[in-house]
Amino acid sequence: MSVISHRETETRRMFVEWKAKYDKTYASVAEEERRYAVFKETRRAVDQHNAGLQSYRVGLNMFADLTDDDFPPGCGLGVCWQCDTKMPSVRVLCSSTFSCWISSKFT
Repeated sequence: MSVISHRETETRRMFVEWKAKYDKTYASVAEEERRYAVFKETRRAVDQHNAGLQSYRVGLNMFADLTDDDFPPGCGLGVCWQCDTKMPSVRVLCSSTFSCWISSKFT
């Protein structure tokens, strides 16, 4: 088995486990494949970051299948649109149910 196909198999397995962990379901096979492609790119970015000399590590969380366009207006860098938590050096994310993720995890 080539390194590429092994990584693809490993990523697919991780996606299945990740979906179960975060209770993710999709409306169609096409939507699931689109979300898998986003998850795969997120995994690549996580691995690339963690391979560097950064002072912190990142991982795959409940947002790993989402693009920037999937977040509600106001979620982004700096300040949470819902709780006003200021975290200028990290991405402040609010869940798709519009409940404040930052306030429930860090305050």
